[in-house]
Amino acid sequence: MIKEKHDVNLSEQQTLYNQIKQISMKTDRENANVGNSPSAKMLQIAEAASVAYANQHLLTPEAAQAHQKTIYIHDWSWGTTGTLTCCFIPFGKLLKEGFETEKGFIRSPKRIGTAADLVAIIFQSNQNNQHGGQAAGWLDRDLAPYVELEYQWQWIDILEDTLLNEKNKWPAYVHQLFLQIVSKRKHPLECPDGLSEQDLYEQVQGCVQAFPLSVQFSIQSNLQGISQRAWQKTERATYQAMEGLVFNLNTMHSRGGGQVPFTSVNIGTDPSKEARLIVHCLLEVYKRGLGKGEQPFFPNIIFKVKKGINYDEEDLKVAIQQYNRARNGEIPFHAPNFDLLLEAIECAALRLFPTFNFQDCELNRTFTEHYGDVPSMGCRTRVSWDRHLSEKEQTCEGRGNCSFTTINLPGLALKAKHSKEDVDTMFSTIESYYQITLPLNVKNDQVIKTFFVLLNETEDIAIRQLHDRLKYQGKFTVADFPFLMNGVWKDSELLQEEDSIFKVIQHGTLAVGFIGLAEALTCLIGKHHGESEEALALGLTIIKFMRQKTDEASEIFNLNYSLIATPAEGLSGKFTSHDRHIYGAVPGVTDKEWYTNSCHVPVEYEISAFKKIEIEGKFVQYCNGGNITYIECREALKENPQAMLQLLAYMEQHQVALGAFNFPCDRCNDCGEAGYFQDDHCYVCGSSNISKTRRITGYLASLNQFNIAKHAEEQARKKHF
Repeated sequence: MIKEKHDVNLSEQQTLYNQIKQISMKTDRENANVGNSPSAKMLQIAEAASVAYANQHLLTPEAAQAHQKTIYIHDWSWGTTGTLTCCFIPFGKLLKEGFETEKGFIRSPKRIGTAADLVAIIFQSNQNNQHGGQAAGWLDRDLAPYVELEYQWQWIDILEDTLLNEKNKWPAYVHQLFLQIVSKRKHPLECPDGLSEQDLYEQVQGCVQAFPLSVQFSIQSNLQGISQRAWQKTERATYQAMEGLVFNLNTMHSRGGGQVPFTSVNIGTDPSKEARLIVHCLLEVYKRGLGKGEQPFFPNIIFKVKKGINYDEEDLKVAIQQYNRARNGEIPFHAPNFDLLLEAIECAALRLFPTFNFQDCELNRTFTEHYGDVPSMGCRTRVSWDRHLSEKEQTCEGRGNCSFTTINLPGLALKAKHSKEDVDTMFSTIESYYQITLPLNVKNDQVIKTFFVLLNETEDIAIRQLHDRLKYQGKFTVADFPFLMNGVWKDSELLQEEDSIFKVIQHGTLAVGFIGLAEALTCLIGKHHGESEEALALGLTIIKFMRQKTDEASEIFNLNYSLIATPAEGLSGKFTSHDRHIYGAVPGVTDKEWYTNSCHVPVEYEISAFKKIEIEGKFVQYCNGGNITYIECREALKENPQAMLQLLAYMEQHQVALGAFNFPCDRCNDCGEAGYFQDDHCYVCGSSNISKTRRITGYLASLNQFNIAKHAEEQARKKHF
């Protein structure tokens, strides 16, 4: 017994040694956002050691046995640290109230440039306290007050200059009064205790309102001129601020230099003048690209599509028919931000982003009608209803996903097919309890019954494992996450430094994910849901059952369990390789390098864009932890935005929650030409120095950073449009 344990320990040490040796030469590609720098290698070496510890000390025997076979525990390399996956950061609160860092307090900004810089700093600081992505759910709304402050700063600055250099433009007593007001202006060096531009602006406006009408009329043209010039300068400052934000989020590293933060920003539903300017400038900056026109990878921009705000069917029809007139502002719209939707379409047609989050789909509508927008992470993760908040307190801000674990559906299907066990009694119990209604053509199929029994057992393991992980995470204290638990997560500001964080992180979600529905269906009945109505019906029954299980777990544990359509990146080839080793190359299942992402129609299957939207839209209602639908295009649709509008409308009609358009995004690094270089040579200068950007899950990465399985999947992608 002692010898066997000694041999196991030696084997584990040798495995860890081999991993470290391999990483020291080149980092793996499980995460395409991680580079090959020394700090990235140190990060992955530490992760390898962390996994070795977590596997031995933090898993139950059943979870340890299932991990990387029938379930996959995501970001398990961070399991020992107790970190959380992702968070919707309350930027409005942090910018307004200021925030603490380990080195001191950062006060509220007074101008848009500083506010944008602080957004980047908050993203970076937050990333160092967690292992997954983070998002601004309302970037336009949260930065709008600082556009207004910028305008007031510019207005007072211009007024001060006019009073000093153009005295004759004002009536004498008006000139004297305004001069007395602006003389109180705060200057950091000369007059640190003076009044802010906001205070001065309010005083001047108050005086104007108190003047007799004749005086107001006499200075009206002066004030209008100041206002026009102030807004023009505000527009320039806001553009520079958004450019700085994009540049920062593509260059500022976190985790000791291992990678840039995973950042997403949601925009589009604030109709105020200031918020509209934020959206317009951000999209313009994104269209222009980085310093030499390169494709920005971050932030992942999500445009929230909402009826009455930026979406209207009549506006849509007119825009499709008369696009140029609509885009040039020659046609009035019913929805105040519909013009921003057109700008977002043009940006997506060139830069792949934004993706589009449909607020009125069935999945989101029950929340958005009463409690506000449901934003999304770029990868697809969403949160909505929180069991630990009252109805009046419901919000998506200050919350996120704590962790998620994915189930290997093809692996369970293969296991069911090779099983000889009699499961009739067990299936009957499950069928009755969860009211499962199998399609008539497979009602008595023994393999499918076995599959449901295995799925029931496996999802129970995943649910318990997520609960165990949350209990472990909850034992950590505020001191372990000094930024994240200092006002970022909801109610964290109520805790003391040595308090455990469980009461705070229970606002988050525990997500059960799934991969390879298409291959599972092929294994079970010979066809996937893109090929057959029977397969589609069975697929919907499977995913509905999985959602029932997570809803049940929410009641049992009083936690926010959800079902997520897994964004498989590093996982895409792991299960396939494992199952092929056991069952061989099974046609349509393990005879390729990857399993299909969640409930998507297989990328290699020929199908129209509209049919794909119809099929995948049927699964959205069950995937309350997040999901996404992609449309693969042959090339950028910058010359055909009307087609994107038609597809967008079709997504909206068929209950898609998050939709995106994919196309090759190549760039010649020598001459700067952008397009699709089919033979890996620039069609302008002939250079082979080409950078290729593709969407890997929800975010973008260079094609040469894709892992082997994901690279093979990208090569097999059929075009839908």
